[in-house]
Amino acid sequence: MCARQEGDGAPAREDGLPSPWGQAYPRAVLLAPDGFLVPCGTLKTLLKKGGRLEVIVKGFALGPWIEDGDRVVLDGRRAPRRGDLALCEVDRWGDIRRLLARGRGGAWITGLDAIPAARETLPPDRVLAVVAAGSGAGGATGRALALAYPAWSRVAGLLYWFR
Repeated sequence: MCARQEGDGAPAREDGLPSPWGQAYPRAVLLAPDGFLVPCGTLKTLLKKGGRLEVIVKGFALGPWIEDGDRVVLDGRRAPRRGDLALCEVDRWGDIRRLLARGRGGAWITGLDAIPAARETLPPDRVLAVVAAGSGAGGATGRALALAYPAWSRVAGLLYWFR
């Protein structure tokens, strides 16, 4: 996929979703309890072995539901549903995204709550696990947020800006 430059010099993708390593919305998924940054292949292996995995989420792009440094449990056994926050494989790294809708061929349309215009379609095999619990992580609240995504995302972006 081609990249372009954002105003602050960080690379941006054509779909508008910033790289997890970008300066505007930096984010990462680290293994708990020690906070090791590992590639997505390692996360996949650990999820296959145990089904559940605790990670530390860095960044504020999913606030107020997941704040910087929060620990969340991922469930690799439950099928993802619209509105869930899910661990996705992006450029060989793990990234937590909101599952907004299903596209063609079962692909998931994903986004970050704090970035209104950014959406990316991922094949179903790149959605690895869902956040097991927490307000806004799924269920009725998550589905409502996915339905109201353009409007909700503007509110979340404003909260991010205040942060």
